[in-house]
Amino acid sequence: MPIRKNLRQARVTAGLSQENLARAIDTTKETYRLAELGVNGLKLETALRIAERLGHDVTALRELFAVSEVES
Repeated sequence: MPIRKNLRQARVTAGLSQENLARAIDTTKETYRLAELGVNGLKLETALRIAERLGHDVTALRELFAVSEVES
């Protein structure tokens, strides 16, 4: 499943808007929105914050994110 569907599904399941999640992970709504759309990659630190906020164990990052799309 593409990163955008995984992220959106996890965010919606958590009951968060893009703006609320962006605030929770200390980024802008636009930065998060572009990552969710798959337009921009994510820094590993940001990906870890998203996974933590959405209640995913960091070992589940492969499922939540397309690892090749995550920038280190």
